[in-house]
Amino acid sequence: MGPLSDAMKVNNTRGILGNKDIDYEIDWTTLGEYLEALERRGVSCNVTSFVGTGTLRRYVIGGDDRDPTPAELDIMRALVRQAMEDGAVGMSAALIYPPVSYAKTEEIIELAKVVAEYDGLYISHLRSEGAAFFEALDEIMTISRSAGVRAEIYHLKAAGRPNWDKLDEAIRRIEAARADGLPLMADMYMYRVSGTGLDACLPPWAHDGGERALLTRLKDPETRARIKADMNTPSTTWETMWLNVGSPERIILAGLNVAPLKRLQDAIRRLTSFPASTWHIRARGSLTPGYFADVVAYDPAAIQDHATYVQPHQYATGMQHVFVNGVQVLAHGEHTGAKSGRVVRRV
Repeated sequence: MGPLSDAMKVNNTRGILGNKDIDYEIDWTTLGEYLEALERRGVSCNVTSFVGTGTLRRYVIGGDDRDPTPAELDIMRALVRQAMEDGAVGMSAALIYPPVSYAKTEEIIELAKVVAEYDGLYISHLRSEGAAFFEALDEIMTISRSAGVRAEIYHLKAAGRPNWDKLDEAIRRIEAARADGLPLMADMYMYRVSGTGLDACLPPWAHDGGERALLTRLKDPETRARIKADMNTPSTTWETMWLNVGSPERIILAGLNVAPLKRLQDAIRRLTSFPASTWHIRARGSLTPGYFADVVAYDPAAIQDHATYVQPHQYATGMQHVFVNGVQVLAHGEHTGAKSGRVVRRV
């Protein structure tokens, strides 16, 4: 939520995991200003925050896959310092997600040194929970030692069946490092699934340049084929989440970004005036004076089909009122008994 550059504000970098349904005005720039804005608006729980390494990279470098210049690294250090002065408890890094996945270990060490000055915490999603799990574990230990910073692994786990047997050894290594004096901790969530965006299955190079560059690549058949090939090729240089999952049946689509109101308008057009015009049906398909009064009133937030292949005889919900040729056949979701339908012929 901060720090935010002018470009980040314009690009509407907000929400969690790209959720655009949570809409609000951005009237802050720094992380501290965001926390103050949250208090002004009112919040029911207590809130604390890390400053995100990915946020720092977007602020200074954008979505490009490159190292920061010395001057850019100085700006990033200053942003970390400001966040710590504003009360951040430390710095986080989700190292499988672009653009922070583009950051090399040395870059993170330099930023973590600032965190260490405040006795803050460096908390990290490891760079790999799969094929390079142990190498990623070595990386966070290196960062902790080199920066002199307290460190924590968040949601420690071994991802993908081929890697499940690595977890016991990972815990052994963490306990050995702690016994040796390294201030390293780990936390876990007690679920048998994980959650993220589908774009996390794509190789890092496909994200280079940000979301628009990614969408451009996905639209190109040759580049899309290369992305698909990389998704299905084992690798130790990036987290091949698609292979870790094992099959599409193991993926649940828990949420989708809803199309904007205008995508909605086009969907209605495709169900009404567009087919009426295509099929040469006269005086139907639009709310126009002189046309037949075929009218539907529905609740966009409640409309849902419930029929499945196994249980097909289930009515949809969300339709409130339906008029056919000016006669109401559905009222408050219930059939009125009216039978006002007609045969409609092409003209």
